[in-house]
Amino acid sequence: MNTIDKGTVEPAAQDEKRLLFFNYHEHQIHRYRIPTEPQDDFHEQSIIITHFPNPYTRPDTLETHSTRIVRVPRVFNSRGARYPEFSIQLPGEEDAAIKDDDNGSYHQFLPKAEYNRQWYGSSSVSPLSLYLSDVEFREIVQGVNKLSKTAYESWSILNVVELVLDIFTLWLFMDLVMPISKHVGKGCFVSYFYDVLTSRQNLQRLEDYVEEVNSKLTARGVRIISPRRSGYLSVSFAN
Repeated sequence: MNTIDKGTVEPAAQDEKRLLFFNYHEHQIHRYRIPTEPQDDFHEQSIIITHFPNPYTRPDTLETHSTRIVRVPRVFNSRGARYPEFSIQLPGEEDAAIKDDDNGSYHQFLPKAEYNRQWYGSSSVSPLSLYLSDVEFREIVQGVNKLSKTAYESWSILNVVELVLDIFTLWLFMDLVMPISKHVGKGCFVSYFYDVLTSRQNLQRLEDYVEEVNSKLTARGVRIISPRRSGYLSVSFAN
């Protein structure tokens, strides 16, 4: 006879219901070429596609063929419904990431097979692990998330004040304040008012942050792509 109280959930059932996060941009394939083969063939062991062609450059440029994109997924939790928030876990470190049993370290990208003239591994670890540590990656994305929240949080004080001003001025507030702010420059009340209270300026701070990060990463051969260019569906790194 089952003696468990109706209001109690067994530990095993709790584990089964817990959702595990993974990078939904990645996918696996079984047809590829390993170094000992002359051409593609079907394999039981899959490889994981963790990096992609660069869609942010013109197709006829050298950069298109020399760079790859690693996409960091957006997190759709209770906060993610209010403003864009992105995973702070280095790709391959997520709870449901695919691990490579042949690789003693899950934290390093290990290419094993060729597909469409690019090399991939059999785990969720991407080439980004060759450029950034877990800590560095987390700090960068946390900075993006913080600025995204400031700009997009629906019920933040700044956004509510801006909305009220727009309503009372029949949506002329932004059209009037922004040109005045640019004309008078820094140091006056109107300019300060625009900088502090407008969501557009907060979005510009996010763009400035991306440029600042890229200035530090240039020497490593990797850069972050502004989430605005992906419609805030992901944060992309080019390497």
